[in-house]
Amino acid sequence: MGKSSLVKAAHAEVRKGLQKAKSGHDLKLVEIHREDIDTLPHCLAAIRDSRHRFIIFCDDLSFDHDDTSYK
Repeated sequence: MGKSSLVKAAHAEVRKGLQKAKSGHDLKLVEIHREDIDTLPHCLAAIRDSRHRFIIFCDDLSFDHDDTSYK
């Protein structure tokens, strides 16, 4: 459906605007694989004090209607 492509395109457009504004800040894109979702708290701790902003996304994450876990 192009969800990853949309996220990456939006990220690129926002970064262009930030560079034109010469704000000194950046927008970083972090993709985690669904197998690594349990590392998300560690990832968030690592970027917490950064002066940059982040988009963190996990592609191919799905839930069944009767399932409480992801796949």
